[in-house]
Amino acid sequence: MKNLFALLLIVFTFTACKKEKQIEKNLWKDGGTWNIDHYYFNQTGTDSSQNNTITLTNAGIITFNEDGTGKMEVGIGQQKEISTFDYSNTENSLTITTDNFPVAYEMDWKKNKISLNFNFTTTTNGQNYGIINNMKLTKQ
Repeated sequence: MKNLFALLLIVFTFTACKKEKQIEKNLWKDGGTWNIDHYYFNQTGTDSSQNNTITLTNAGIITFNEDGTGKMEVGIGQQKEISTFDYSNTENSLTITTDNFPVAYEMDWKKNKISLNFNFTTTTNGQNYGIINNMKLTKQ
């Protein structure tokens, strides 16, 4: 029984690592460029002047490089925000680090399609803040 448990643990660990590596390779292979089909950003706070909501379709591109770096271009027309980042993944999350600020997205990965979701709330100096950021990506 003990050997069966050890064998199952090894198989599960290998399968989880294998999926993580499949996702990593799928991110950067064939040029690593993904369309941002849907982009949603919502910021709310105690101070309503800080509130902001952005919803975009065909919002830009994200490019993942094999070395764990990338570039994101989000916006429409001349109103694009361009940023570079580092990234890492597990089988359920994608962490994108821009300017030393990591954002850990929950990830639903299907080959060549990714849904990313980030929800964050905090209280600073008695002010409540919340951020929701969702993206749907399709491989080019």
